[in-house]
Amino acid sequence: MYAIIEGGFLMRDSLSVGNSVQEAARQGSLSGPEPDADYKILDRLERNLLMPTSDVRKVVVFRARTPTDAPDPACLSGVGTPAAGRECNVYGPSDFARPKSDFSCSGGGSGVDVGWCPKDRHDSGQSFDATDLLGVYVEVEHDYVTGFFGNSLTIERQSIVPLERVRS
Repeated sequence: MYAIIEGGFLMRDSLSVGNSVQEAARQGSLSGPEPDADYKILDRLERNLLMPTSDVRKVVVFRARTPTDAPDPACLSGVGTPAAGRECNVYGPSDFARPKSDFSCSGGGSGVDVGWCPKDRHDSGQSFDATDLLGVYVEVEHDYVTGFFGNSLTIERQSIVPLERVRS
């Protein structure tokens, strides 16, 4: 009985995280080099998750080199610390509450999105060879309901998409 209950909740959370990270990456693809692209990514992720954002350990928005790439290990280790030069931005649960004005690579290198500034991303409107691949990695903590299988389990998902040029 416990296995059915826990399995159902785990499957729901796993599917929710998987679908949410795909939606967030798609939003990032459409936002391309817009200054508030990462704000839109976090907003889309928050709206699609079926769990509180306090369960999110980290979100990494990163420049992928291949469709199967992973975030730089240094990016995975630094919640809330911009990893300048590593082409990634790392966000924690509190970043979901940040105002849109915090996302624009402003502040002389002190913004939350300076690791891979959205303004430096290249969409397919410039050259197909120069088009960046945008990755979104999400790590969440799934809390077991019954405690029969332990306290929690970490769910990790990512999605990588090319930036798209949106014509006005």
